[in-house]
Amino acid sequence: MPFTVHELRYRPEQSYPVLHSYLQRHAQQALGSLKYDANELDIVVGHMIERLVQFGVLGGGNHTPLTVFDRMSNAQFYAFLNRSIKNKAIDRLRKRRLAVSTIAEIEAPEETEGENNPLNEAVESIWGDTP
Repeated sequence: MPFTVHELRYRPEQSYPVLHSYLQRHAQQALGSLKYDANELDIVVGHMIERLVQFGVLGGGNHTPLTVFDRMSNAQFYAFLNRSIKNKAIDRLRKRRLAVSTIAEIEAPEETEGENNPLNEAVESIWGDTP
């Protein structure tokens, strides 16, 4: 294990570079199609580092009270980091998802919106009438 919660709390100068490279590597894996987008990578890693500082884990020393992270095993802390990185990466992927348009919307957007649409009569929605 390259770093522990204790090292992050009391020796952030030595453990920060290892933490940053660890977060960056896992964020790149979780970002999928955006893994080569440096801006997205920085947003995900920066968010995690910001949260660790807010929790008092990174550089907290004796100034912040002990947290639940201090009682975690190394495996539990790494699992927390991995899950948090993955969730933030999913959030970023959802924000960057392109809107999908149907062929009917692309070809004739005005014709399909009105009552002249022949599909309104031919197909009845399983969800009921449109509001």
